[in-house]
Amino acid sequence: MKRTLGALALGLLATTALAFGALGTAGSAAAEPEVDSARIDAAIAANDHTRLPLWLRHSIIVCAAETIEVRVSTVKAGLRAGYSLKEIAARYHVRPNELKRGILECERHLLWRLVEAEKLTRAQFYRLMYFLTTHIDRIINYHYAPHDRVLSDVTDVLVTDRPVTDAVRD
Repeated sequence: MKRTLGALALGLLATTALAFGALGTAGSAAAEPEVDSARIDAAIAANDHTRLPLWLRHSIIVCAAETIEVRVSTVKAGLRAGYSLKEIAARYHVRPNELKRGILECERHLLWRLVEAEKLTRAQFYRLMYFLTTHIDRIINYHYAPHDRVLSDVTDVLVTDRPVTDAVRD
């Protein structure tokens, strides 16, 4: 990746914060996501990554775009077309292990920033990281339904075709 991990984490935190502003749950564009502990616990208990909060599901897509070095809208278009994150990454010559490692590292930084901002507890951080780590194969192989909220144009407003890195491949 072209960016330092610190800049990446800061960028993802800002993107996630903008997501909540755009979705209207935080009230302002600069607000941080509000963590719904019950929803996180329900997703983990159900062993279902599709039940994670929308902001976290969206951040996985942003992390994948960062790892693949393409625009978020490119990844979303591929997901809408029926491709998995793994299939999209392969198109750009990114191996599955690189994709998994990139997503997990990116999410670790994002979630830790939420711990530092006191929006997430350490226990939630560790549960989410364990959940993401044990479900990463399912996540990258998952085929989203075209009508899934995480692929909606509402979340496209967040980074409106802005390159995620300096080296955009698409």
